[in-house]
Amino acid sequence: MTGLLSYFAQRRLLANMITLLIIVLGAVTIMSIKRDSFPDLEFGEVLITTKYPGASPQDVELKVTNEIEKELKSVVGIKEYKSWSLENVSIIMVVIDADEDQDDVNRDIREAVNRVTDLPSEVTESPLITELGTSSFPM
Repeated sequence: MTGLLSYFAQRRLLANMITLLIIVLGAVTIMSIKRDSFPDLEFGEVLITTKYPGASPQDVELKVTNEIEKELKSVVGIKEYKSWSLENVSIIMVVIDADEDQDDVNRDIREAVNRVTDLPSEVTESPLITELGTSSFPM
């Protein structure tokens, strides 16, 4: 061991070059490592938001929320859903059963919402379907 140390003590330029090489490789590795302090997690919840401009909460409930809920009843894998009919907007929170395949249920929810075709003419935008998870929230 002392022979190795004396070898590098006599060849300081070589020792400095090796040290610099290790530092540069370490810096490159640190910059290229994928760091994920907040990994993508799915909460098993889906938010369906539909805008109905100029409508009262009663109109939103009868003409939008109830129509979407009728179609959601046919989806297998939904644990529960809650809805809020507010002025100009319908919000439905769907909780997916943890025992079901999240992707399949999410796809079925999208298909069920897309089957609702008798929304009022004032509803010009399709319902916004958002799968809630850590990627939905800014960090």
